[in-house]
Amino acid sequence: MIAGYGSQDNWPVLKQLNIYGCVGTHPIYTVADIDQVGQQEADGSIQRSIFLPLAQTDVANTLRFGISDDIYGEMEDTLMNKTDLPSDVKQRIMQQITGYLYSTYGGPFAAEITMLNIPELAEIAETMIKVTSFERQYNGDHYATVGGPIDILAITPNDGPVWIHKKHYFDPDTRDNLGRLLRLQHGE
Repeated sequence: MIAGYGSQDNWPVLKQLNIYGCVGTHPIYTVADIDQVGQQEADGSIQRSIFLPLAQTDVANTLRFGISDDIYGEMEDTLMNKTDLPSDVKQRIMQQITGYLYSTYGGPFAAEITMLNIPELAEIAETMIKVTSFERQYNGDHYATVGGPIDILAITPNDGPVWIHKKHYFDPDTRDNLGRLLRLQHGE
C-alpha cells in the first residue's frame, strides 16, 4: 500500500502496488487505485477519512463493527443456508443487522476518526496492532504473526512524511560504536 499526496492531489490517495518480479532490471508491477479522501459518498457527503486495516484485519474489524468477522460470517451462513425463510426475508434481516452494526459501531467510529489529530491517529494505529498481538498471544494462536516494535509514519500535505514512531535496529545510546563494531566484525 502506498498513501500520500501527489503533486496534483488536494486529498490523500491510497494505492496498491502489486510487484510480480523483474525481467532483467525492469520490475513487473501493476498499480490499483484503492481509495481517495474527498470523494463524494453515496449519501452525498464527502469522504473525510479512510480507515483501512491491512493484513490481519479480524481484530480491527471487531473493534470497528462490534462483532467479529467469524461470528458475523457464522450468523450469515446460518440465516442464509440453514433456515426455511424466504430469500427476500433473509436479505432484509441481513440488511437490518448490517445497518444496525454500522449505525451503532462503524458509523460513529468513522466519524470520530475524522476528528482526531495526528498523534491520536498514530495511537489508534499502534493500539490496533497491539490488540491484535494480544489476541493472537492469548487466544490459542501460537504463531506470533503480529507484534514487536511498531513503525508509524504520518503523511501530511504541509510536512510530508514524518516518523511518529521508528523502531531502532541498534541501541541509540551506543550508536557511535556501530561503525567500529561493524569494521571489527568484517576484520578491518
